[in-house]
Amino acid sequence: MSKLKIIVIEKAYNLIQTSEEVRELLPKIFKLKLDGYRPHYQYGVMPIDDTDFWGNHVVVCRETTQGLIPIMGFKSLTVQDSIRFKKEFPLYTHSLNTTGCEEHKKSTKAWVDRMSQTGNVGYNHSWTMCPSVHLDKDIKKTCYDLSRVLMYCYYRDYNIPHMILACSKRFKVDQQMLDIGFEYLKDEQHNTMPVFKAAGFSQEEFYIMHINDLNHADSVKFLYNRYKDLWESRLTLKQEEELAKVA
Repeated sequence: MSKLKIIVIEKAYNLIQTSEEVRELLPKIFKLKLDGYRPHYQYGVMPIDDTDFWGNHVVVCRETTQGLIPIMGFKSLTVQDSIRFKKEFPLYTHSLNTTGCEEHKKSTKAWVDRMSQTGNVGYNHSWTMCPSVHLDKDIKKTCYDLSRVLMYCYYRDYNIPHMILACSKRFKVDQQMLDIGFEYLKDEQHNTMPVFKAAGFSQEEFYIMHINDLNHADSVKFLYNRYKDLWESRLTLKQEEELAKVA
């Protein structure tokens, strides 16, 4: 199996003018997203937008003689970053901007507002895996394991205690999230919210799910011990603290 490297890009917006590594990696991440989405969604579904510049990318790469090649990854966007960049929280615009989603948006905003009182809230978005990974069962299993481990490690180490995401019904993502402690969104009467159809994803059906503390995800902590060294040897590309304060 090829040697793997985890890369975290913190806000490419702050780095793309000064970091050659970011200028090299970001187009590769865009290609990964398009390669991962195009076989499964109608033409025009966009896995790339402005959030790729002000969110954080968490990516698994193969180390090759041609450099780092992204094979799996996701993007994390937070309430605090939305405020800093004067943007609406992306879950509302990515998924819940459809007629008929008013109750889902209302319940989501209520949960996000409530959780924001006790800590930052993260929205996990655009998880993608390179189609070629499916041809190698060992690396495929590793990538699925790392999907869980990286969520656990990233949100823990970046001090983001609360997390919310839209889970595809077609790909049974909700079942995978239940396994690590996520819950379905509920309305004011504590009824589980049904699926909604996202216009931006060609009316694909999604559930909204959330978790208050990934530290309680015992199955993920077990996997973490297997991949701990890989996470701890990650490459993080970020703006220097003093520059960030001036920006």
